[in-house]
Amino acid sequence: MQSLSIRARILFFQAIVAGAVLLMAAAGFVAIRGVQYYFTRGALTHEQLEAITRLAVHANRYSEQIAELLLVGEPERPDLESAQRELEAGFDSLEDVTGREAAFLRSFGEADREGVESERLERMRRLYAEMNKQVGELFAMREAGRQADAVRVF
Repeated sequence: MQSLSIRARILFFQAIVAGAVLLMAAAGFVAIRGVQYYFTRGALTHEQLEAITRLAVHANRYSEQIAELLLVGEPERPDLESAQRELEAGFDSLEDVTGREAAFLRSFGEADREGVESERLERMRRLYAEMNKQVGELFAMREAGRQADAVRVF
């Protein structure tokens, strides 16, 4: 450094400072990207848990409406149909948020662990379809004058 002129020393010092600033900016960018990842992941997880909770509430209401229709009869049918629409909307909502989370994870190069959740959701939809079939059979029993049998089976 003895042979460098004052101007060269100043330029050398400025280059070191500029390099340090660039390193700090790169570290800040990486940190912000990491925080953004976890923030978005947390928000999507929260949405997914909220959708699962709403789905559970809708399923409970649907079950209650089936029981009421079996016990009270046709005046309860609009409530049952409303509960059925809400439950189906709950499935759609959960499917949407699960798909968005899977897309988010793929955008960061993570393996699609959401495939398990998608399969689970599909299984729930199949169970719901089977349940609707059985509910139809219960209503047929009720219409055939076998209300006590329908209630017992339910």
